[in-house]
Formats: sequence, structure tokens, C-alpha cells
Amino acid sequence: SIVEAGPTPDADQAQWFTDPRLAAELVHLADDLYASFDEWRPNLRVLEPSAGSGNLVRAILNAAPITTLVRAVEIDPRWHGTLEALPRTEVSIVDYLTRPAPLHPYNLGVTNPPYDGGEEGPHIAKMLDECERILALLPARSLHGDARHKTIWHRFDARRPERDWYLRQKVHCVLRPKFGEAGGKDEVVLLDMSREPGGCEARWL
Repeated sequence: SIVEAGPTPDADQAQWFTDPRLAAELVHLADDLYASFDEWRPNLRVLEPSAGSGNLVRAILNAAPITTLVRAVEIDPRWHGTLEALPRTEVSIVDYLTRPAPLHPYNLGVTNPPYDGGEEGPHIAKMLDECERILALLPARSLHGDARHKTIWHRFDARRPERDWYLRQKVHCVLRPKFGEAGGKDEVVLLDMSREPGGCEARWL
């Protein structure tokens, strides 16, 4: 069963870490991308903007090619040593929202951002400008509301000729993942988002 993954989450920072099983489910949404990075295209660049204790980073390193390079960004310095110990991982201890954009977009962004107070909105909006594809674990409420549509989902809207992002996969969790001792209070969805045009497949986990 899916249970809380982090040993000491900091609720004040909306810090609830991703269970390893759920992390694996999320990163495997991009198996087609990993397969495209062969000896002719070896350097898969991945961003994890709220890395915490590194469970999503580990899942990426397990699933992606051996040449994958991960940029792990984390605001909490307590996790610096844990993240630094991971192979093929460059660590930045900084607030992702204040970090300058990269010179070139990441091939993939993977995230379980902080949710409290709608914090996931600015994280996803910034990632849309910095990545070519995004795998995100989000509360279902993140898909709703005028403010979120104006900052995020308008870029996916098929009614807009300037649309530049596409929702490719949407996975609903039948049971709420447990991110804390009191259990989960959010309905969670796993999203696969891409700049490459395509339809959306929905399924249940």
C-alpha cells in the first residue's frame, strides 16, 4: 500500500514527501522519453524543483538512462547531504521560485510541489517556461479555478490558437495517498504534460 515516505516532513514548509511506489508510478509515465535517449542523444536533463529527501530523484535515476543528469532544487538545507549523495545529481539549496531560469530548457521536469495555500500554482507556471515535458503529482483542485487557468491551464486550452502545452496522460488515484500521520486530505492526480501535440489518456491507479 502507499504510505508516507519522508521520515521528518516539515509541515510549515508544506513538506510531505512522495512515497517511493507513487514516485515510480509518476516517473514511468515518461518511459517513451527515456527510450529515445540512446547513444546518439545521451544527455537527458531532468529538473526536480522541490526535491526534499530525494524520492523522486531516486525514481528517475532508477528509470532513466545511465547518462541522465538531474538538477535537484531544494529550499531546506537539511536535505543537502542526502541529495548530494545521489549519483548524477547536481544540488541547489535555494527557493526554486527565485532561481534564475536555465539557458536551455530541461528535457523533463518531475515534481510533487508544495500544495498549501495554492503554492503548486507558481511552481508549475515556472516549470512550463523551463521544461519540455513535466510529470507532476498534484491535488485535483489544481486543475480548477479561474486564477489557475490564467496562470497555467490557458496554455493547454485547445480553444486558443497560441496553445503550446498538451496534457498527455492523467492518472487518478483511487485511494488517497498518505502524506502525513492523519492521512491524505487531497484527491491526487498524476499528470504527464508535454510541448509535443497529442491526445490525453486517462486511467486510474
